Amino acid sequence: MTHANPDTPSSPFASSSAAPARGALGVVDPADLITVAGSLGASHVGLTLVTDTGTVESCWASDDIPVRVDMLQRELDQGPVPCWPAPAHVLVAADLAEDARWPDFAERCISVVGVHSLLCVRIPVASGRLAVLSVCAPQPQAFDDQREKAGQLASLCTDFAEHCDAELAVLSPPPDGAGGGLVATALGVVMARYRVVPAEGFRMLSRSAGDLGISLLAMAREVVRTDRLPAREIVAARVARRVFG
Repeated sequence: MTHANPDTPSSPFASSSAAPARGALGVVDPADLITVAGSLGASHVGLTLVTDTGTVESCWASDDIPVRVDMLQRELDQGPVPCWPAPAHVLVAADLAEDARWPDFAERCISVVGVHSLLCVRIPVASGRLAVLSVCAPQPQAFDDQREKAGQLASLCTDFAEHCDAELAVLSPPPDGAGGGLVATALGVVMARYRVVPAEGFRMLSRSAGDLGISLLAMAREVVRTDRLPAREIVAARVARRVFG
């Protein structure tokens, strides 16, 4: 993999604020999404975009589980996002073990990621591209009689529209070597370089983005570009926060 010099002026961190943006999700606090997911009996929630080239890309996630679900959707070209029916606003997979819509995705989602149920809400994005907020649960039938909860997610999703369009701009064009998805590729870089498991690698990516006040996608792009986490900039941001509050 060929990367640009990490010390070039093109780094997005030169003018980053030490204080993180509100969850790097514009006006939406990710804690609100996690709270709604918790009310559904799930703790994993992710925002997925489909780029201009048709790539399924993780935009934001509470942890590594939604990112790994997106990796399967991208690899297999199956699942709710690549197979989204145009008129639908909400999709529910009550038990992937019995779901015939996406057989390969369902089997691997259970056996590899440990997810049995999905609740997905489409986000209206001005660009016309597909954006989906997904809640994942390890148990089957997690979302039985919970479709009304999708309304809570949908109301939060409307606040995502502007953010999604901005993030689609970050994805176009993708950097060299990110054909498998920007966040997934960056996660692989972190896991290999720092010898950590997916959950810890994702925490490192997410925390670094928060330290620098940038989105997860912007952090992923820089990691793919430089083949490392921007340790110097992260330390400087943490020091500035301690000094200046």
